[in-house]
Amino acid sequence: MKIRDLFFPPKCAACGTLLDVSMFAEPFCEHCMAKWEFSKKAAFDEYHGQPTRVFTDCDCDKYGRAMFVLYYEPRQYSNVESKLLFSIKDRGEERSVDFAARELADMIRRNVPFLDNTRDNFVIVWVPRRIGAVREHGFDHMEKVAKRLSHYLSVPFERIIRRRPFAFEQKHLSLKKRKRNANATMSLTKNASLENKTVILIDDIVTTGASLEAASSLLMHSGASQVITAVLCASRSAQKDTYRTKNGFNIIKNRKSEKRPDDFECR
Repeated sequence: MKIRDLFFPPKCAACGTLLDVSMFAEPFCEHCMAKWEFSKKAAFDEYHGQPTRVFTDCDCDKYGRAMFVLYYEPRQYSNVESKLLFSIKDRGEERSVDFAARELADMIRRNVPFLDNTRDNFVIVWVPRRIGAVREHGFDHMEKVAKRLSHYLSVPFERIIRRRPFAFEQKHLSLKKRKRNANATMSLTKNASLENKTVILIDDIVTTGASLEAASSLLMHSGASQVITAVLCASRSAQKDTYRTKNGFNIIKNRKSEKRPDDFECR
């Protein structure tokens, strides 16, 4: 417990009620935490295991699959997941950021059993926020989450991907325009090199997967041997993939999409 909590008792990020002392380290009260856990279990049961969204037509296992914690319903602002995302993205609230990092860390540990023995070959990278949003809010929320995730996994984090200043907000674009916008506005930082590294790529939400696909392609071009993608939420509004489960979060998809001439070709 921190001294400031005694004078300014924290409130639940979802319902706004004062938190019990036993919940001071969490963003939710007991009631809202139960809702979060129920949503996690529902997603887990629906996928018969780790929920996963496939976001590329690549047939290999080097990149293209995003494991996620639970579903997210756009415009359902009263849901606990929406409230948590708002708390992270708009306020950068410390408890919410830490909670998100712990949820991602638990999911990654479950699905990457070899992580404990090979930490030297891992690095955490995040999908960067639009420059306009960073200026508006004063921070990149996923950079905050990456920093906390680095603490929990004992894996270093690096700023490898940057946004160009003319990026549009993805949520207002069609699938085709999302892909074009993501590819045009993301680039590698100067002297970026991930030779033979396994990258843990994180983001808050996956909808169409355009941003994750663009980011993953850049990381593979930078020399990464594999990109393991983990996000908090997946939107139900996106077109569902036909899938089958294999070894936890390994998902094989069957969907049609257009190939771009600059798509990364797996080595």
